Amino acid sequence: LDPDAAFKASARVIDPRTLQVDFDIAEGYHLYRDKLSFALDGAGGTLGRPVLPAGKIENDENFGAVEVYARHVSARLR
Repeated sequence: LDPDAAFKASARVIDPRTLQVDFDIAEGYHLYRDKLSFALDGAGGTLGRPVLPAGKIENDENFGAVEVYARHVSARLR
């Protein structure tokens, strides 16, 4: 699948200082925690480090032990 179809992202404002980004992950796909990055596009602000839940550790044949998410994950950014 195209990445935009495999990892559908949506964002919403939780409060004036917190943004939540939700990822719906297609069946059979995993989102690698260490590959996630976040940036504001033209908004003129900065984001803090994302707060993410613990993922599942899997052994990837190319990357070794990696932390991944399946089906859904939410990140909160201040």
